[in-house]
Amino acid sequence: LTAGIAHEINNPLFVITGYLNVLKDNLQEGKISRESLEEIAQKLDTASKSIVRLVSGIKTFARIDETNPVPIDLNSAIQESLNLVAFLYKQEDIKLEERLSATTPMILGNIGQLQQVLMNLFSNAKDAMENSKNKVISVYIREKGDDVIIEVSDTGCGIDPAHIKRVFSRAYTTKPVGKGSGMGLDLVRKLVKKMEGSITVESELKRGTTFRIVFPRLPQ
Repeated sequence: LTAGIAHEINNPLFVITGYLNVLKDNLQEGKISRESLEEIAQKLDTASKSIVRLVSGIKTFARIDETNPVPIDLNSAIQESLNLVAFLYKQEDIKLEERLSATTPMILGNIGQLQQVLMNLFSNAKDAMENSKNKVISVYIREKGDDVIIEVSDTGCGIDPAHIKRVFSRAYTTKPVGKGSGMGLDLVRKLVKKMEGSITVESELKRGTTFRIVFPRLPQ
């Protein structure tokens, strides 16, 4: 449990640290605009509130996964998560592409947990593209029958076919030493399952990876 909580807090901390580094570099070079400064301040505020919300949940329930599920607008949740990392990823020449639903797909779940799922997938995608010339993270929402599907794709290094079945195991990691503990995708799978969803992965070496999440859609 302790390792899991630490990992959940590390996601918004990563965002905060990244934006502070961007701010420091730009201030030293004297090239930051008021508009950029306001944007960074907003991202820092959002990430800080994510930590406050998580700590509050821990204090109240002693576990982050015992909060009551509520209806979630997937379009809004994904847009908010993308907005959180947009400026930071732009500094690393990562392009974010989105194709949201034309309707308003709703699921039952916990917004904090859903954002942790998305942030983990974005972080993994970013690390996978470290040596890629063309760095693109794509997020696609579509509806199929009674389900709503979220796809998060990258143009990274891909995953060895021999390892694909172990991607969601606790000890497995695709990252180099020092880049991660392997806890991320295990937690992603558990949080998705808590919201009555499922997650699968498809990957091709040197071409990229797609994570596909399927949630039951709330009736409209």
